[in-house]
Amino acid sequence: MGGFRVLLQATTGAFDAAAVYYAALDAEQAASIHCPVLLHLAERDEFDPPEVFDQFVAGLRAAGTPVEARTWPGTEHSFANADVALHAPTQAAEAWSITVRFLRDHLGSP
Repeated sequence: MGGFRVLLQATTGAFDAAAVYYAALDAEQAASIHCPVLLHLAERDEFDPPEVFDQFVAGLRAAGTPVEARTWPGTEHSFANADVALHAPTQAAEAWSITVRFLRDHLGSP
């Protein structure tokens, strides 16, 4: 739910960059996001089929929004959450590393 809320807030222009896990909006909403977006997606997601994410990414790109989307093989929704059985520690660690790089690239580092 957190990633979905972040994307909704991004449609308001409130962010300089957004990094989210397993979340998407519809293509119409995607057109309202103008900050760079990083998406971490599970290979299998019980909440949304792959087409939902494909359409969201296509909507971002059509709007000219920089987007980096990564689907993590062998993962399911919540793979980055260490508190659940679906946690995939190797993929989660790599996703986190990519997230930190993305945020540094777009927001700078202290």
